[in-house]
Amino acid sequence: MSSSPTERAPERLLEIVMPQLGITVTEGTLVHWRKKPGDAVAPDEAICDVSSDKIDTEIPSPAAGEIAELLIEVGTTVEVGTVIATMSVAEDALRAPSPAGALVPPRPVRLSSDRSSAMHSAARSCSLIP
Repeated sequence: MSSSPTERAPERLLEIVMPQLGITVTEGTLVHWRKKPGDAVAPDEAICDVSSDKIDTEIPSPAAGEIAELLIEVGTTVEVGTVIATMSVAEDALRAPSPAGALVPPRPVRLSSDRSSAMHSAARSCSLIP
């Protein structure tokens, strides 16, 4: 096998799952797909917007790659852990995936000591695109 600059690195299919959006949250609703199959994504680039009874948030890409398949339609409510999409990534582009190969939920945000002010600020920054 030759080693030319045009050869692509081996790829792996990753499952993107509905993350745990809060301690007591058991499901989320897909509000908007920001990407479609075939779209390239950068690490931490928003793939979709989801909503629960407690929070609205973006789901980030875990690595550089390409969206392979969208498995859930907009408006669908699914349980935490449900695979909502798949993406193809180069083996060397992976950050640390979970043992099951699914993505780790978004990192929690530390609230300031003034929780009310911080929560209102966070709510304003989480507007969704219709």
